[in-house]
Amino acid sequence: MDDRRKTFADLVAGAAPVGREQLAMGALLVGTTVDPGIDVDAEDRRLGELADSCSATSAGPLALELFASGRFSGNLGEYYDPDNSVLPRVLDRGLGIPITLSVLFIDVGRRRGIEVDGVAMPVHFLSVADDVYYDVFNAGTALDAAGCEALYGRMTGGRGRLPRGALSAVPPAAILQRMLWNLRSIAEGRNDFPMATRVLGLLSCFPDAPLQVRVAYATTLAERGRFDLAAAEVEAALEVAPESAVERLQARADQWVARLN
Repeated sequence: MDDRRKTFADLVAGAAPVGREQLAMGALLVGTTVDPGIDVDAEDRRLGELADSCSATSAGPLALELFASGRFSGNLGEYYDPDNSVLPRVLDRGLGIPITLSVLFIDVGRRRGIEVDGVAMPVHFLSVADDVYYDVFNAGTALDAAGCEALYGRMTGGRGRLPRGALSAVPPAAILQRMLWNLRSIAEGRNDFPMATRVLGLLSCFPDAPLQVRVAYATTLAERGRFDLAAAEVEAALEVAPESAVERLQARADQWVARLN
């Protein structure tokens, strides 16, 4: 396991749940799936400098400083650009997608003593603080629950209502997973197999990672000739695999081990 994947695994699979304090570091590590050259410690310091440059002491004014001011905004023109999921690129360009802009809001808020959470509303990620929702992709617009319902209606063409619980805050680990699933879709759409492998490598670190994700990661390693790592990943997956899958997976691991000889 490479150092950054191990750092990510320690973050998301440790004894304590991922908190706001670890979210930015986790997101920076997610960004390395797009750009392995990111210096995560240096970028974490940049986030601290951004927080120090703000004066807000509550969520509403902070949303004004960061988003209504135009300092950071949604990248409507190139929504599926993978750089939108890379926090250093968001800092560089002032552009991102709802989830990365929310991570920025949450982390800057944390550093300023302001509690902000993420909301995984279907179709469009939001932020919430003190029962006020913020659409950080659209200038940090403040919304109440009815406003969120209206936004969802506009984005889905009026098809149905928000599911129950759709406006609940989600834990930071779920935010990192959603970022990675977004990037997996982008990587596959671009046929970027090295990036897809890195994304699967981080997705497989979560304790609740689906077995198919773990096996997919092992398979991509084998396709790149890393039979030793592929076999090790399958052996680890065997610990959580249902009994019906054990024989098949063991045979695959044995096959890859044989390729090493």
